[in-house]
Amino acid sequence: MDLATYYKQHPEERYENIRRMGEILSQVEQTLSKAEALLEEWKALQPDFDSLVSYYDSELWRNDYFDSNAGKIPEDVPQWVLTQDAIFDAIGDQFHIADAYQELLQTIEKKKWKS
Repeated sequence: MDLATYYKQHPEERYENIRRMGEILSQVEQTLSKAEALLEEWKALQPDFDSLVSYYDSELWRNDYFDSNAGKIPEDVPQWVLTQDAIFDAIGDQFHIADAYQELLQTIEKKKWKS
């Protein structure tokens, strides 16, 4: 028996399925809205991120790093950007997240309607 025939014989289960599909659609719409906003924020952040990466790869960062370790930078100046791992980890995290987006994109592309 196919699903359409089954649901005709079991209307309450049909209606429950409709409710469940509505809940899924609502969750999908909310998640996609948040994902779109986050993607726009992430894209807008790229020029600043590029500046951060350039700073990390510069002699200036190395000088700041050594001066921080030597106590030459005032304590009231936030120095966590001068830790060896903070920027490196952010770079790696961005690549990891971008790879995950790429995997999701490939999965979605396989399901794309052909026109």
